[in-house]
Amino acid sequence: MGGGTESSPVVGEKEKTASPVATDMEVDSQPQPSLKSGASQISLDFDSGIETMEIETDKSTLSPTKRNRTTSSANYESSTGQILSSLQTILSVSLPGSDSSSPQGSISCPQAFALAPKLAPSDVVGAVLAEAVSTQSPPVSVRYLVSCHSRHRAEEAQCGKRGTVPPLSSILTSTRSQIVSTLSSVLRGVWSSTPSTSSSPLYPLLSEEQFPPDLLQDLVTLLAPDSAALNTVFSPLLQQSLAETRRGRVVTSRYMAPLLSLTRLAEVRLSSGSRPIADLLVTQPQWLPAEITQAGGLEIVGLSFIGPFLSPSVFPEEDPGVADQYFSEEPITTHHVKTASSALQPSLDLLRTQLHQLFYLILASKSSRSLCLDWVATTLSRNSKRQQLQANERLVAGDGFMLNMVSVLQHLCSKVKQDKVDPAYLHMDTSRVDTTDESRLKATSQEVKEYCEKQEKGKEQNFPTECWFLTLQAHHIGILPIIRRYQRRLRALRELQKMVDDLEKSEPAWRNHPSASHNRSMIKKWKQQIKRQSKSKACADVGLLDEQLFSRCLNFYTSVADHMMRLLDPLNPHQPSFPLSNDPPQLFKLLPEWVVDDMADFLLFGLQFLPSTVSTVVELGLVTWLLTMLCHTHFFSNPYLVSKLVEVLFVVNPQVQEKTGEIYSRIMTHPICAEFLPGALMRFYTEVEQTGSSNEFYDKFTIRYHISIIMKSMWESPVHKMAIITESNNGKNFIKFINMMMNDTTFLLDESLDALKRIHEVQDDMADPAKWAAQSQEQQTSRARQLSQDERQCRSYLTLARETVDMFYYLTQGIQEPFLRPELADRLACMLDAVLEQLTNGPKCKNLKVKTPEKYSWDPKWLLSHLIDIYLHLDSDKLATAIANDQRSFKLETFHDTAVRMENTLGRTINDVEKFRNLGEKANKIVIEKIRQDEEWENVPTEFECAIMGEMMEDPVILPSGNMCDRKNIERHILSTPNDPFNRQPLTEDMLKPATELKKKMEAWKKEQRNKKK
Repeated sequence: MGGGTESSPVVGEKEKTASPVATDMEVDSQPQPSLKSGASQISLDFDSGIETMEIETDKSTLSPTKRNRTTSSANYESSTGQILSSLQTILSVSLPGSDSSSPQGSISCPQAFALAPKLAPSDVVGAVLAEAVSTQSPPVSVRYLVSCHSRHRAEEAQCGKRGTVPPLSSILTSTRSQIVSTLSSVLRGVWSSTPSTSSSPLYPLLSEEQFPPDLLQDLVTLLAPDSAALNTVFSPLLQQSLAETRRGRVVTSRYMAPLLSLTRLAEVRLSSGSRPIADLLVTQPQWLPAEITQAGGLEIVGLSFIGPFLSPSVFPEEDPGVADQYFSEEPITTHHVKTASSALQPSLDLLRTQLHQLFYLILASKSSRSLCLDWVATTLSRNSKRQQLQANERLVAGDGFMLNMVSVLQHLCSKVKQDKVDPAYLHMDTSRVDTTDESRLKATSQEVKEYCEKQEKGKEQNFPTECWFLTLQAHHIGILPIIRRYQRRLRALRELQKMVDDLEKSEPAWRNHPSASHNRSMIKKWKQQIKRQSKSKACADVGLLDEQLFSRCLNFYTSVADHMMRLLDPLNPHQPSFPLSNDPPQLFKLLPEWVVDDMADFLLFGLQFLPSTVSTVVELGLVTWLLTMLCHTHFFSNPYLVSKLVEVLFVVNPQVQEKTGEIYSRIMTHPICAEFLPGALMRFYTEVEQTGSSNEFYDKFTIRYHISIIMKSMWESPVHKMAIITESNNGKNFIKFINMMMNDTTFLLDESLDALKRIHEVQDDMADPAKWAAQSQEQQTSRARQLSQDERQCRSYLTLARETVDMFYYLTQGIQEPFLRPELADRLACMLDAVLEQLTNGPKCKNLKVKTPEKYSWDPKWLLSHLIDIYLHLDSDKLATAIANDQRSFKLETFHDTAVRMENTLGRTINDVEKFRNLGEKANKIVIEKIRQDEEWENVPTEFECAIMGEMMEDPVILPSGNMCDRKNIERHILSTPNDPFNRQPLTEDMLKPATELKKKMEAWKKEQRNKKK
């Protein structure tokens, strides 16, 4: 009993409000006065040591009965009777000598009652508390003491100013101290057997918010100096919180209670600034368990202390509860997803806010910060395989866990300023983020190694730096794999549905076939897969397509953009001075490729699935970064990264995504866009021959298609149109651009028209049942497969070709001179003539007729009309000469036939028809003149012939290899392949030397030949 009577100093601060605990216990058979404040009642037989009790709830706690007291008119000093009355109220016992007006206590403490007349009031408190708790179980004792503390606070308020005057003030202070001290003793097992290490009587009160904050503060303050005592009292409470959260699920109502309890504990802060429970939390045995198996990423979710608190998830792979509760009906509709989203997304956002609060409290304490950062870094490291394309999901953390973790880090990073972030952190030996094996934007592994070796060793990093880079890595490992998995699931669903549809459609053919049973079982299997995948997709809609989550991601990626811009232009990161240096800063070149790759993928995903959110949230800094990267494509070793940024600009176009008008407007009105973007896009159009992808041959057409759509939109804007026209007059960039356009158009139209002919042939055969039936089953299957392939290819190539032809059409309206340059004009004329012949030559054009041409985007009238317009836009002597040089495809009959079609079929004006016919006539006259000239120049000396084309040169030049070529021919070659065609060494135009002497010799020879003919 002695331990119970010791007094302690006042501890903690009082809260203005509290959550009183009301517990009524069964009383003796003798009549007892009514309880005040819902106090506990105990009947104890000291001889037998048997306790009998029951707990009930008395709501009268909330409004204690007001007692009449008498006070001296001279001062506020309390009498002994008044003091005992206050103690009787607080302790809920009957004490001799208290005012008769005071309600009698409900707990029987006969020994304390007998000793009370002999003891000082403060000693009476110790005796009562000791007797009360010594005969009760710890949970009951704890509830009693918590009730005493609540009644103590109410009594202090009731006494008013009298409670601040000794001796009552001293007695009240001592009573509070002894309540806290006794509670500590009970929790440490002083009054019972050894306490449990996995549960605590405090948990029910804390989780139900019935444990007063000021009592928790007092208790922690009392125990903090003794780490062993603190551990004995609070570790079981932490362990029970962990056990409870492991049992929680998102669909249950109180799944956040353990987290809230843990946060309340971590919030307790001493006057010294330390947070003892936060420090205790990171010393728990499960805080960061060692890796046991290959599934280290998954182990840390379930076995670490903090992991289960981050585990609530809507993804069925982690918790099937959401799928079972919200998506059990078929089919799953948008309404089902919206219902689940409106119910669960706010709850998840609240969870993540609370998780952030918990992590913030742990990180705010220097003594626990390092261990917490270790946990974050280790968790990310062990889950690094998540970002692999074929990650084994059984070995790594789930998507819900990672989304919660990323959200916590996003909240922590929200106020980090970039001027506090050390950009060299990734290359320090103290970095918690390992990027050793990553590909860099524009640096080799040797350059990375050399830079790292130069850095200061053992440098301590500030928190903003570590937090920001860990958040960057968390997005790479957490968000992006979820996005890519979501897209793969959509593709899988489409493919499964197509297989079911195709097999069901062909059922009449196999219904009576031996394979019928197998086919039906496959349909059943695929439908089950569709059902399962649809549930997973719906859950992912709830978890991933969350506007709050996406907004935080965009805000963080804005900070990444700011980080990169500070590396490129430290003085003006938001308004960079263009053009930037040709060689980017070293720290920029050393950044991992995945930084840009992730940003592009995230923007593309957001523009597809949450376009309004992206359009609204994206800030000017992200737009500036996007345009800066596009205008400096040489900053990247891998052109595939630039192609993704081009795709972002393409998808933002309202013609592609109608809900992105706001962000598109911000991009198009940006100063960088008007002045520098057109030239950059043209340059990349020519440079994209190699993307670094295994499908680079096909990728380049897709990328150029994206650029063509962007250019078309820019051409419609007067400001950007003028920028494009200006760019056409600046050096060789535009010439190379036109050359690549011609390469693509020639290839795409040739392939498309060939495919159309093959489609026409198969469709004709299929339309003749006898002819088709005459072929073997193997031939039919093979041709049907080839037809399907041709249809896909034709549709794709014609779509690309249409845009390229359209680009020729509108560019030649405002720009003519570059198209008529010697190195381009002949090739352009050849391309136009070849397509024109196929579209208008009777026998050939009939082979291009197919069923449902719109299925392939095939519109011959549109194509013919645009080709004619290109001829008319460029109508000049130079074009006529170029057409005449086309010995393969130019025929005057083709031009005459086309002129007839212009008038009869296309409805063109008489003026256009005459101009086109005259162009053909002019070209034909030049052809006749060339024939006459060739007759004059018989037996041309070999030294006068171009080494490439074998024809007489007009402007001979000497190559570094010593060969001589006509300037237009070698310049045309360099445009596509910048090397010497004879030895494959690099070759540029400035390396060509005019063959002045040879040219003089040629002119003399020509003069001599003319004189011979006279």
